[in-house]
Amino acid sequence: MSRWPSLVVLLSCVVTVAQGQAPSPPVSGGTPVALTLAEALRLAQSNNPEYKQTLNNLDPANWQVRNAYGNLTPTFGLSGDLNYTGSGTNNFGNGLIVPSSAQVGSGYSAGFNWQVDGPRLTAPGLQKANLNATDEDIANQDVLLRADITTQYLDALQSDAQVDVNRQQVERNKNFLDLANAKYRVGQGTLIEVRQAEVQVGQAELDLLRAQQAQRTSRIELFRRIGVVPPVSVDQVVLPDTFPVQTPDFQLDQLLDLAAEQNPSLKALKSRSRAASLTVRSAKREYWPSLAVRAGWSGYTQHFTDEGLLISQSTTEAQARLGPRAGDQFRKPIHLSLNGTLVSPRSIVSSSSKGPRPRRRKSVQPIAPEPSRPARLR
Repeated sequence: MSRWPSLVVLLSCVVTVAQGQAPSPPVSGGTPVALTLAEALRLAQSNNPEYKQTLNNLDPANWQVRNAYGNLTPTFGLSGDLNYTGSGTNNFGNGLIVPSSAQVGSGYSAGFNWQVDGPRLTAPGLQKANLNATDEDIANQDVLLRADITTQYLDALQSDAQVDVNRQQVERNKNFLDLANAKYRVGQGTLIEVRQAEVQVGQAELDLLRAQQAQRTSRIELFRRIGVVPPVSVDQVVLPDTFPVQTPDFQLDQLLDLAAEQNPSLKALKSRSRAASLTVRSAKREYWPSLAVRAGWSGYTQHFTDEGLLISQSTTEAQARLGPRAGDQFRKPIHLSLNGTLVSPRSIVSSSSKGPRPRRRKSVQPIAPEPSRPARLR
């Protein structure tokens, strides 16, 4: 039994040497694929859904700033339209049916509008504060993503080292089992010691299975946080980076000052606080008076294609307004005076069409003198 202290010392030396060794890659039948920490961070910035969701807020924030400045500029509007109405008839009832002409119409309008109020004046500063807060949110998410990926990368390396330690522990327990069997065969040990060594081998193998399962889980979690599907089996992924252990040399006051100045979460909250203050100021300025300037011009055109129908309708309406005798007045012949003689226009037209005619001499009858009346004596 004097050999047990030396075995314990040997075991402690083996554990110390195993901790100083680099972790071995997972046992796999395929070709291993290396994944460095820098590559993992690059893939995470391109594929992590939470980071991309935060990054997607940057474009709307930029457009909100442009929209705030655009609301301070005047607006101009132009519009036009073109219409066509076919010909037909209009039935007004009681047998009154009036034909209508086809018409083509167009309209034009132009407008100018400029309005200034309190919220419009405050909007550019408010949207700039929201943009700064969005930038700080993106920076905060980037720091959190780097820390998350780095931590998970270290966890995967730790699981690799744990697998190596458990594998070595299985080998040592098997050696102890062989030693216990040899001592039992020569009469230096008991069967209880052999059974205890067998239990320790089984326990070490169980720990090795658990460590291998944790190794696969850590790699799966690493790819999940990166946001990509593993290109190969996780058993074929090798993490080649190593990190030297150094003693930190920091002062508490320096860390606090650095955190107050550079902590992205704190800077994002400060930006949101400034944006909230400007929101309150914009709400108060809604009670300010507003200035509005508006101007506009509009016009339209209308063209009837059947002008003859319009002339006929206009003539009919004019005759209806003049009364029932309007037709007789329009039909009454007009006589012109030619050389002291009243002549009808029809006779002029007929005479001009048939050529000159011989003048007819009118017989002049002598005028009989009035009978003289006898004078009365006074």
